[in-house]
Amino acid sequence: MGCLADPPLDVVLLPLIKQYALQICVETGTYDGRSTRLASQMFDEVHTIEINPAFQAGGRANCQEQGCANITFWLGDSRTLLPGLVASLGRQSFFWLDAHVAAPQFGAVDDWPLLDELDIINTSPWVHIIAIDDAHCFDVPRHHAPQRAEIFERAQQGGYGYWRHPYDIIVLAPVSAGSILDRCLRRELE
Repeated sequence: MGCLADPPLDVVLLPLIKQYALQICVETGTYDGRSTRLASQMFDEVHTIEINPAFQAGGRANCQEQGCANITFWLGDSRTLLPGLVASLGRQSFFWLDAHVAAPQFGAVDDWPLLDELDIINTSPWVHIIAIDDAHCFDVPRHHAPQRAEIFERAQQGGYGYWRHPYDIIVLAPVSAGSILDRCLRRELE
């Protein structure tokens, strides 16, 4: 499981966050709260959705120890909670999508809500910045996991450009962000 804090993700994501003056972060998959805690330092407002009550409790405790007051914790399925949250966003925002259940470590059965999450985000009038963690999971057929072609299709439907970062994330962003992303990724690979 990746984390916003894992270097060198900041090399790609921070320039986008600054370029688009993003103030809101929506995260699916709180897990231990590391990404949530970092997001609270980068954004004015953070929403994090976790389906597992034990993970949410641990993530909440981790963030509260650090005094992170700008975080709203949501407990439940991202497919149920995201529609209302996305509809309430009054501006372009940043999404960190890392909600999946990989059996047996995180649950009894595999569950990959990513395509549903992208469909929900695509209902927004805004073209957001989206980072999808664990990109390697979409390279080979896995039980119920979406394939990269399906993610690319959803990106096109939403008006997004698609970039694969070498550090296991997929970035979906407005096509106009291409020059920023290309420059950051080129620098990253040098």
